[in-house]
Amino acid sequence: MTRWILSAVALLVLAGGWLVMNLVAPAEEAPAPHPHEYSPVVAIDLTAEVAGAGGDRLVPWEVLRRDFSGMSRDGAEIDLEDVVRGNRVTLLTYFTEWCDNCRYEAPDLVAKYGVHREDGLMIIGRSEYSHPDVVAEYVDEFGIEYPVILGSPNPDPDNEDLVRTTTAHFRMRKALLDPRKWGTPLNVVVVDGDPTRASIVTGEFFPGAFDETFGGYLDGSVAAAD
Repeated sequence: MTRWILSAVALLVLAGGWLVMNLVAPAEEAPAPHPHEYSPVVAIDLTAEVAGAGGDRLVPWEVLRRDFSGMSRDGAEIDLEDVVRGNRVTLLTYFTEWCDNCRYEAPDLVAKYGVHREDGLMIIGRSEYSHPDVVAEYVDEFGIEYPVILGSPNPDPDNEDLVRTTTAHFRMRKALLDPRKWGTPLNVVVVDGDPTRASIVTGEFFPGAFDETFGGYLDGSVAAAD
């Protein structure tokens, strides 16, 4: 009898241990968030000719003039030449609605525009690889008030290169040695209307980098170029 009692107790202990182990078993770990893709601010003369992805030659400023001029999604007509002449700092930002890094950066761009729009900052966004409907949702989600121009549509998942590699955005950034596949965000900054005194960021701005590099133009501590 004692042996049976001991066996029963042992079974209960084992069962209890199994129950405790399962009750306290750690939940599956959530996937790690997509990493930031910070990139330094690099000076560039946008009017200088560079070699395109296919060996052809292109001038980045000509690409940007086409991509960031035209009708914005809210119906405003934009002429990039006029925009850069009328503002101390013009930030041109390529973005994709589904891009995690664009989503990380969007609130900061919105905040900067809100603070500095009266100080001579203009931001123009251009969507790439995104359907207009989801671009509208993106704009509403982040409260974007600066103008946005609609670019290339969302790619066919069965033939994504058909859209990706045929955009001017792709040709220009590959000519500028951007190694990324989709290449968003891509930020270009022009100061005092002079595309020869521009900067490019092939990713997100490092925290504080925009203010450190361009804040003086917006607070008046850097004099306007003659």
